[in-house]
Amino acid sequence: MALIQFDAHSDTWAEPEKRFDHGSMFYHAAREGIIDARHSAQVGLRTMNSSTHDFNILYADWVRDNGLAETIARIKAIVGDRPCYLTFDIDFLDRVYAPGTETPVCGGFVTWEAQRLIRGLGGVNLVGADLVEVSPPFDHAEITALAGASVLLDVICLIASEGLCRR
Repeated sequence: MALIQFDAHSDTWAEPEKRFDHGSMFYHAAREGIIDARHSAQVGLRTMNSSTHDFNILYADWVRDNGLAETIARIKAIVGDRPCYLTFDIDFLDRVYAPGTETPVCGGFVTWEAQRLIRGLGGVNLVGADLVEVSPPFDHAEITALAGASVLLDVICLIASEGLCRR
C-alpha cells in the first residue's frame, strides 16, 4: 500500500526495538512491508531526519518553490494507481492555524493550501485516511478542531467522489 503523509515530521525515526509511537510508526510499517516507501509521499516536512528510508519527501520549501499544482502532480506520480492510505497530521498546518497540537513546527501551511492539496487528489485510489495529533487542551477557541474537521470533510468528500474506494 502507498502512503500520502501531510506532516511537519517524517515519523520514520529508526527505533531498534519495536516501539510504536508518533515518531516511528512509518519506519516500522515500511520495514514490515505494510506500506511501500518507494511509492509513498511525505509532504510538507519541516524537520530533518538523516535517512529518508526510501520515502519520497516533498519538503515544505519544495512545495512552496514548485507550487501546489506541481505538488499534486508529483504525489499522483509517486502513488500511481496503488491502493493508498492518507494521513494528515495537524502540524502540517502552521501553528497560527492549528495551535492545538503538542508538536508544532513553525513555517507550516495555511488551511486553504491543505484544502487545495487534498481536493486535488481526485483519481488517487484512497482506501483509508486519518487525521492525527489534535490536542484539545492546547486548542484555544477550537481553531484546531475546526481546521481538522474541515480537512476530514475534504478527505471524506474525496473518497466519496471516487465511489468509496476503487479496488
